[in-house]
Amino acid sequence: MPPRKTPAQKKLPSRLPVSRSTQRRRELLTTAADMFLARGYDGVTLDEIVAEVGGSKSNVYKHFKGKEGLFIAALENLGSEISGAILASEGFSLPLRQALTVIGQTFYKAVLHPRTIAVQRLAIAESSRFPQVGQTWFDRGPRVFYEAMTKFFEERQTRGELRACDPREAAILFHDMMAFDFPQQLLLGIMRPPKASVVEAKVHSVVEAFLNGFAHCGNKTFRAADSTPRRRPHVRIS
Repeated sequence: MPPRKTPAQKKLPSRLPVSRSTQRRRELLTTAADMFLARGYDGVTLDEIVAEVGGSKSNVYKHFKGKEGLFIAALENLGSEISGAILASEGFSLPLRQALTVIGQTFYKAVLHPRTIAVQRLAIAESSRFPQVGQTWFDRGPRVFYEAMTKFFEERQTRGELRACDPREAAILFHDMMAFDFPQQLLLGIMRPPKASVVEAKVHSVVEAFLNGFAHCGNKTFRAADSTPRRRPHVRIS
């Protein structure tokens, strides 16, 4: 008789069973998100969402208490998807310079995506009417990145790779150096998505600027002109 497998040896099912209620909630979130992104908050009615998903309005009120609740939950879900894609980067385990480079590339891949730009536009457009929308986007977007990078920088400080500094402030600065230029221009519709080579150059520029400000000398890169001592100009005294 073969020995019984211990719990650690037993294979877990590839997917845990999902209740019908949970599945219905996911369908509402996904469909509503697509419709809100395409047509805005006022351009979508609950009747249209329900007609697309199936079921009845009572499901919406059961899970989200109405259209506004569904809208906020949809944005929350979208923000989590974007942050999750960034935090899934393999860069967090690499040496410092490589880590920041890979994290930066992953950041831009997620943040410059047309869907992400559309989410930001929607959040900005509705934040004055629904303040919770702006807070939700910030909490599920930038704040998640700040917290992850703060922990990352704390760890790198203990390794001696970063000089003494406020790791949260460093996290905010690293985020903000990437999050304004390209994303802002795309948000305003004044540029097209940049080519991969342009994004790569931007990441390199941000990483070098960050390391020159926060890294110990062993992790910095200086240009040859910067590492050569400057001579004082010769002044002839008559």
